[in-house]
Amino acid sequence: MSLALPGPARLGLVALCLATALACGGSDTSAPKEMPDQPKAEAAPAEAPKLADMDPKALEAEADQSYALVPSPVETQAALQAAGIETELATLVPARTVPPGDADTDRVAVRTGVVLADMLLTVETSSNETLVSQLEAIRGGMNTLKGGKDIDATLVDIIDRVKAGSVTRDELLRELDELSNAVIPELEFNGVARIVPLIQAGSWLEGANLVGRAVQAKGQPSAADGILKQPAVVGYFATYAKDKAAKADAPQIVADALDASLARLSAVARKAEPLDASDIETVVSATGSVLSLL
Repeated sequence: MSLALPGPARLGLVALCLATALACGGSDTSAPKEMPDQPKAEAAPAEAPKLADMDPKALEAEADQSYALVPSPVETQAALQAAGIETELATLVPARTVPPGDADTDRVAVRTGVVLADMLLTVETSSNETLVSQLEAIRGGMNTLKGGKDIDATLVDIIDRVKAGSVTRDELLRELDELSNAVIPELEFNGVARIVPLIQAGSWLEGANLVGRAVQAKGQPSAADGILKQPAVVGYFATYAKDKAAKADAPQIVADALDASLARLSAVARKAEPLDASDIETVVSATGSVLSLL
């Protein structure tokens, strides 16, 4: 700046994420027969490819894979550092909340994703009080979106352990990354298919905005090429941003802003040449226009 979803969104949030397709390997037709009394080994789970190896065309072809296309904030920061930008994204993160009682579920979903990204980027340096505040904001968003009792119980457990100081920051980072990448993407949110993609979109927009600001500060726009040139990810979000059938009675301001911003980001993501300063300004402006509404 990866997730499994239902139906056509079966792309896998986090690690909410810019990844590449798996390489195909040959098979050995002369494999030995299984020995008797030997337990059959389970197949190793497929690993999400590394962000730095991202190939947009391959991603589009592999969109039905079970791992996520959307980058997690943790992966985004690692990719930025691998590109030579050492800025800690956490230093650019402002304090944010999820206002209770908001009837616009688009706004709540995107905002929840933004706070989730902020928390993942700051978990190793934030105070317990800040982490609890962020976790409570995410919990409130999950309840507004009807995420269910299980996710609420999970968040309450994490909050209680943070308050008690009974979890290390490394352990917490792993748990929160799993929450973002595996737990939330599997929630049904009362049957509303667009909720998970919009949560992911919030995290991704925040990550893209922070990456843009980081490379601006360093004067190295092309360093963000491997992170921001992700047309398959932009197209994935655009599909849900344009799906307003379920939003006839709710405000459209966030959906409209997201739709317009994704159109601008798509042009950057598909650019053949290295990104320049004007491209990064487009990213910062386009993502900022949505974030300013939250």
